[in-house]
Amino acid sequence: MIRHAVIEDLPAIKDIWNYYILNTTYNYDYEPKSLEFLEEWFHKKATLNLPVFVVEEEGRLVGYGAYSQFRERNAYAHSAEHGLYFHPDFHGKGLGRELLNTLLADGKERGFHTFIAVIDSSNEGSVIFHEKMGFEKIGQIKEVGRKNGQWLNLVLLQKIITGSFIIPNEAIIH
Repeated sequence: MIRHAVIEDLPAIKDIWNYYILNTTYNYDYEPKSLEFLEEWFHKKATLNLPVFVVEEEGRLVGYGAYSQFRERNAYAHSAEHGLYFHPDFHGKGLGRELLNTLLADGKERGFHTFIAVIDSSNEGSVIFHEKMGFEKIGQIKEVGRKNGQWLNLVLLQKIITGSFIIPNEAIIH
């Protein structure tokens, strides 16, 4: 089930968020996030009228997704950057497809024109997933981050969402 997040979801979101900070280079932060940080993040999203969606399986929060304006300058008002994160036990079950479709539909409804994915190059599964979801690889930024003693590269992918969009069934990664 996909639904809008509520404040009570933040501890589970925090656990997923912090997993990626502590165990991967997919999130470029070094220090785990506190519940207070997430409360501030959540309230800022609400103030900007931007959604946070969560995915539940059998009553357990197993993933979340959100988006925001790509950059803060006025001309970017119709461009969004999104993020999707799942508990590691729930990768490859088609839930990402459902969540990303929800984000894209919501963004389109709110007047966004394009979505941009900014993905660490070591996260090949996410790059492939986004390509299967109709995102086009538009570039790479080399050695833009540093974590765990290594330089990190970002892959940029983009999908224009105005007009109709159809996500093919083969976008599900097994």
